[in-house]
Amino acid sequence: MGIYSVVVAIFIILAVTSFDLLRKKETKFDFLRLINIIFVLAYGVAPIYIYYFTDYFTLATIRHNDIMRVEFLWAILLAVLFYVIMVISYYFSRKLELLKRVVGFSEKLFKETNNKQFGKVAFILTLIGGACLLYYIRIVGGFTEFLRLGPILRDEGNYIQHPLMFIINIAPILCVASFIYYALFRSGKGLGKLVYGMWFLLSLIGAFLVVFHSSGRMQVFTFLMVFPLAVIVYRNKLRVRTIVFGSILFLVLVLYGDSLLNIEREVTINDSSFVETSANIVREFTFPLTNVANNIIIFPSQYDFRWGVPDVVKAPTELLPSRLVKFDFLKGENASQFNTSHYDTKGTIPVDIISFGYMSFGVAGVMIMAVVFGFFIRLVESLFSYRGNLVASMFYVAMMILVAFRIMYGDPAHLVHSSFRYVFAICLILFIVRRREYAFRKKGSLS
Repeated sequence: MGIYSVVVAIFIILAVTSFDLLRKKETKFDFLRLINIIFVLAYGVAPIYIYYFTDYFTLATIRHNDIMRVEFLWAILLAVLFYVIMVISYYFSRKLELLKRVVGFSEKLFKETNNKQFGKVAFILTLIGGACLLYYIRIVGGFTEFLRLGPILRDEGNYIQHPLMFIINIAPILCVASFIYYALFRSGKGLGKLVYGMWFLLSLIGAFLVVFHSSGRMQVFTFLMVFPLAVIVYRNKLRVRTIVFGSILFLVLVLYGDSLLNIEREVTINDSSFVETSANIVREFTFPLTNVANNIIIFPSQYDFRWGVPDVVKAPTELLPSRLVKFDFLKGENASQFNTSHYDTKGTIPVDIISFGYMSFGVAGVMIMAVVFGFFIRLVESLFSYRGNLVASMFYVAMMILVAFRIMYGDPAHLVHSSFRYVFAICLILFIVRRREYAFRKKGSLS
């Protein structure tokens, strides 16, 4: 990687930070701001830290190749190319007529839906998600086993064989239910506030169990941060206590995370030195750069490009049980599984969006993904652009986090898995709204 990569990394930090501070924003915290933060951490801070403190990192991704290889320099330059094209695509997309219509749809969806209807949606999500969670707990052998098996299933996904194991993919809709109930509780009054508060607590417990079972510190952090960030977006006012809460939560998860998310470990603090502790924080953002460099090394000298399209087509099948996936081309390893196979490690090394583009079509693939991602950011931001109530703001922040982390988790299968809960919820809202509109029309015709 060498000192040249450090120079590029410093340039990324200064350029992206300056751009974010100077650009015009409609709200204090928008999609592009969070993307800029993650990009700076992954391709600005992480490369510098890897170069100067390599001895403190034990990750397989960093140890797999000599970081002084020139491919690490090409990797960070590819990141710069990706970012520039992504930003151009993001700003150009706002001129498209399609996105102007999407903004209107967002206002209609969230403005014309009342609290009672949102409550129905949250109730159905809680009912379905809760049933799936309870049955899944029964499948894995009870509540204690459910808590214990999180880290094991994260490392060895096929640890338990059961035809209905896939229902855990449905349980995360509890997270969306907790977001809606929280917003209704905050805006409720009297007895309604008490009822919404009780349902919020119930859905929150279920959602946290789902997140806990994922055994991922980043998943826990992003889930909990949706609540305070949504209030910031709704009020369009940055609050110091939210920054403090987020910082403390992140440090707690770094220092205690491994033991807190594994009930078989004794809860102990990470008593390492400051540099080692900092390395533990930064390491969460190191795999994208090392992934890109590794893929530059092996493509196309060792492997033919994956062409990307099959990965996109079969991504939705990740939610289904394997016995329902009949076609051979829909089976086999996804992009993240392929990426992991090159490292001597347990678990999964997620493929980032730049690596996915490169392993698909090389440099051209990176450029294509940058254009697509820029448009995707604007599309989703427009779809959830209405922030006139707290429910809408909860969806806005949740989707902002989902989209921004595609920088690190670029596998289409991961996107489908992460977005399913929101797609399901939106379809449910649309169904209830359309049903109400139909009832009004029918009543009007009868009168």
